Amino acid sequence: MAMQTDPQGRVIVSAKSQVTPPVAGNDVVLTLDQTIQYEAETVLARAVQAYNAKGGTIIVMRPSTGEILGLANAPTFDPNTFTTSTVSSRTDRAVQDVYEPGSASKVITAAAALESGAVGTDAVMSVPDTLHLANATFHDAEPHKVLNLTLPQILEQSSNVGTIQVALRVGKDRLYSYLQKFGYGKATGVGLPGESAGILPDLKTWSSTQLPTAAIGQGVAVTAMQMMSVYTTVANGGVWVAPQIVVGQRDAAGKLKPAAAPLSRRVIRSETATTLSSMLLEVVGGSTGTGGAAAIPGYQVAGKTGTAEKPLPGGVGYSGYTASFIGFAPAANPQVAVGVVLDEPTPIWGGSTAAPTFKTVMQFALQRLGIGPGPVLPAGGTLPAGGTPLPGPARSGDAQLPLVPPAPTATPVAPGVAE
Repeated sequence: MAMQTDPQGRVIVSAKSQVTPPVAGNDVVLTLDQTIQYEAETVLARAVQAYNAKGGTIIVMRPSTGEILGLANAPTFDPNTFTTSTVSSRTDRAVQDVYEPGSASKVITAAAALESGAVGTDAVMSVPDTLHLANATFHDAEPHKVLNLTLPQILEQSSNVGTIQVALRVGKDRLYSYLQKFGYGKATGVGLPGESAGILPDLKTWSSTQLPTAAIGQGVAVTAMQMMSVYTTVANGGVWVAPQIVVGQRDAAGKLKPAAAPLSRRVIRSETATTLSSMLLEVVGGSTGTGGAAAIPGYQVAGKTGTAEKPLPGGVGYSGYTASFIGFAPAANPQVAVGVVLDEPTPIWGGSTAAPTFKTVMQFALQRLGIGPGPVLPAGGTLPAGGTPLPGPARSGDAQLPLVPPAPTATPVAPGVAE
């Protein structure tokens, strides 16, 4: 309505006025499943409280389409009291915050090894507990004797030293290439405000220790959405599909105008993706896997734990940990992927905090969507001749490390978190 008023803002009754009928706008239709969204928010709030975490993120996706079924952040805020909310509570951690992914990133090192033929699944590698490279010493979380491990065992037990040995065979050029192919250093394009591209240092700037640190998920940084895309790529037979949260727009007449189809590209061969899925099964179901708390009775769950140290402001030294678990099910025909990232939980381990949180959300999503167990995928951690498992007490994900690493005045010691 248009009307005339006097200088004090009072309506002049005798003046002409004009009424313009309202025009119905379009509704934005989201991919979110309201019930799954509610569950994700509820479970995340409980997990942050239970593990005394600073915050966290949960993402639920369909691997084949990139559709986001649930996206929860904590802390959060009440839109009705926006003016009293904090910057931290308004941050969309899923796409704005970056973190070093740690061992969850080891699946890319394994993918690069399989794709390039640098290391096969049956090759047995001699893995010590420490490895000296350039000016740094890398180690597994606890001392152990030299072990004969295959690539599936290295991933299952999350051995830092074993993963670095694999990366040395792959080479920095190829590892960098696969980090890029999986989406590191580039925003996913989901369309949410403020999305970060993460941090992938240019290959030309890599130091002599950048290859081993990148191989185990340190020295690079990703968003939770980028890390989800890594695992949905594996779940989707090696094809990356851009995450999407908007289905389209519906006009006043009820007609839906679909959003543009998400971008997609092949990252690895389907055979490689199947092999990786089999290997990730052992992380959850294997006798020495670090993700046993993510197991769901009757279903094959594939996934990976991550426990990464957090760099201090300024990039010198570390303090605190980020715990994560990302996986998908059913492993042979993935229908749902769930990612959980917790900021400084207690205990620090992804297998102890993020994995059980993942289980709760994944189990709910499978039931909500009516997804059965599906076909069975052969596990990928069988022992070839000469392969011996890492003893239980020395499992790389079971050791407690100091929260603050030694000051970099002496020979640098690389992080030993392996989970």
